[in-house]
Amino acid sequence: MNKLRKWLDKIPWYTDEIHSILMYLIMGGFTTLINIVTFWICEAVLGWDYRIANTVAWVASVLFAYFSNKKYVFESYTPTWKERTREVTSFFGFRFLTYIVDILVMILLISVLS
Repeated sequence: MNKLRKWLDKIPWYTDEIHSILMYLIMGGFTTLINIVTFWICEAVLGWDYRIANTVAWVASVLFAYFSNKKYVFESYTPTWKERTREVTSFFGFRFLTYIVDILVMILLISVLS
């Protein structure tokens, strides 16, 4: 990844802000892909209920998002357990709101409206 960054830094208009945006989009794409593939494996291949499959896919994709954003997007370092716990709690807490919306919409569209 460092070699790619060094190569991109040679482009005159390539700034740290553009790099952060690009990495956020790339990692977001990978996060979405992980969510879709995990859901498909759990639901279609393993035959799990869509609600369980969605929950497992959400956990897998949010874990990936946390670590990839921490390392590649924000290049964040948290030296103490207290700071790390606060960071993880905040990250997962805000993402949990999206899970609630996601699961409720799926239940509405699949179970209620068929």
